[in-house]
Amino acid sequence: MDDIRARWHPKKETSELKNRVKNMTCSRVAFNIIKQWKVKHAVPLSDCEVYVFAAALRWLGADTDRWGLISKLFLPHRAPDLLRMEFENIMADKRKANYLGHLMLESPFPEESLK
Repeated sequence: MDDIRARWHPKKETSELKNRVKNMTCSRVAFNIIKQWKVKHAVPLSDCEVYVFAAALRWLGADTDRWGLISKLFLPHRAPDLLRMEFENIMADKRKANYLGHLMLESPFPEESLK
């Protein structure tokens, strides 16, 4: 809500924003910027984004609480809260956690490019 308030409706109260977002994102309404924002922030990370996310965690550390910095520098189209929730979801699933750990250990450059 703070993102929406800051970008599009700075003078609206929280209850007004909730109603506005609900009305602007219902299925009958044509595609608009608020609907686009909600869709972008609700979709899980793609495989490419997971790779970038792993690189960000490798760079800043896996036990970091710098979701805003990761969002700003590595995944600017993703909200910090979404990144935090995605990390928690990945860590809850052992298979996904192993995959993310594997990506974090990978060299950022192919060995051939270092020769």
